[in-house]
Amino acid sequence: MKALPPSLRGNSRYLAFEVTCGESGIRKQDLVKELWRSASSLYGDVGTSRCGLWLIEFDGKGGIIKCAHDMVNEVKIILATINMINGKAAGLRVLRTSGTIKGARETFIDN
Repeated sequence: MKALPPSLRGNSRYLAFEVTCGESGIRKQDLVKELWRSASSLYGDVGTSRCGLWLIEFDGKGGIIKCAHDMVNEVKIILATINMINGKAAGLRVLRTSGTIKGARETFIDN
């Protein structure tokens, strides 16, 4: 199956975020599971699929999430509602929204 040409692909936005957790770092798998659980409980399966969530990078303290350009506010709400990851108290805060991965990565270089 061929990939879609750029003219037919949807636009994306990249959200740089940080995780605040009192205990040791959080694993990527646990964060992904909690993202999908939170998104599914808020928007259901159809709404979650419209968001186009994809975890691009995660280093235990922060990362980059890709989403659909018209669902940025909904994804920010999803991140704000997460307060526990794998039984550990945690919070996610969006640092920057960018149209490119490069712009989102610059956020981590500056901090």
